[in-house]
Amino acid sequence: RPISLQADTFGFTYADADQRQPNRVVMTGAVRVDAPQGLIQSDKADFDVSGGELKFRGNVRGRSNELKSFRANSFDYDLDTEDGLLRSFSADGVQLGNGDGGYDRMDVRRAKEVHMRRGRVTEMSGGVTIYLAGDDERAPLDLDADSVDIAYDSSEAPSSVKMKGDVHVATGETDVRSDIADLNMETETIDFTGNFRADIPRAKGVTGTTASFDLNTGNMKLYGHVPEILPEEPAESADRS
Repeated sequence: RPISLQADTFGFTYADADQRQPNRVVMTGAVRVDAPQGLIQSDKADFDVSGGELKFRGNVRGRSNELKSFRANSFDYDLDTEDGLLRSFSADGVQLGNGDGGYDRMDVRRAKEVHMRRGRVTEMSGGVTIYLAGDDERAPLDLDADSVDIAYDSSEAPSSVKMKGDVHVATGETDVRSDIADLNMETETIDFTGNFRADIPRAKGVTGTTASFDLNTGNMKLYGHVPEILPEEPAESADRS
């Protein structure tokens, strides 16, 4: 379907006086662009018609097939390739699966800069906070890192979420920090590397080089670790009377 453009005011520029179609459209005030890829609204937008690129500025928000809703300060988007660059980004309802169990939805609470490839979020940087949710039996997962890369499999479903720099992962009674963490979406395990330290049930202040955390079972394999074991709860004294 065609692209629908709405705004309070429009400005048009032409390559030459004989050209009937503008090569650039500048929109200001209550901008609304409705395209097959999704809906985007903003305060201003600059549409390079010949190059197929849209630049949105100010109070950018919208939705797409992959994002239930998103917000940003700016958004540069290529209509042909579906590649994009967003700044000061947050989003709700990033689809991760088909709802058959496991973690199938991701909310991005904050990301300073986000790159999209073919309409999908692939790279986030500048400080990233993510919330992962799934079925009712699974505890939510909170993720923080300096940067996050998302890889996709052949079916275009996310296969891994790789976090780098000041990584913090929290779920239930487990709280982990490391330099790098790699979340495998298929096996639902997280591998931690570099300056690993954690508080886990029955062990506090665990440190080491690497660890692997199974989100399904809650089990964690530790390598080169030194735990501070929490004392057992004191048993009640037997009645000697």
